[in-house]
Amino acid sequence: MSVKNTIWFGVADEISASTAATTIVLQDDVYVYPVSLEADTVLSFDYSQMNQVRAQSENWGKQFILLLKMGATVRSVTFPTGVKWNCGITPTMNAASKNYLVRFDMYGAASPATPTLLGAYDGSFN
Repeated sequence: MSVKNTIWFGVADEISASTAATTIVLQDDVYVYPVSLEADTVLSFDYSQMNQVRAQSENWGKQFILLLKMGATVRSVTFPTGVKWNCGITPTMNAASKNYLVRFDMYGAASPATPTLLGAYDGSFN
């Protein structure tokens, strides 16, 4: 069995979460997804653009980071159901004018509709 080590350094264009539902399209070559929180929103992930990662192996994995940017008004964020949070703790983001870093590790079979998502809240900063 061979193991391929691949590092993704791409940063997506900033995503505006300005409606009640925000879909983030995950891509093979993107590692960081900046999201401007402009409304209370429910996040979902679209995996349809991740063909290269899936093609590498029947069992694949990838990490990505959401950089959630809270403005002067605190907005609620609901993450997809099924995320397995580190220590069972879903992030609480309740301070205005902060940036929140949420990391995800995902893995799955060759072409799952929804891979397994492991989430970890890495904290907030200005």
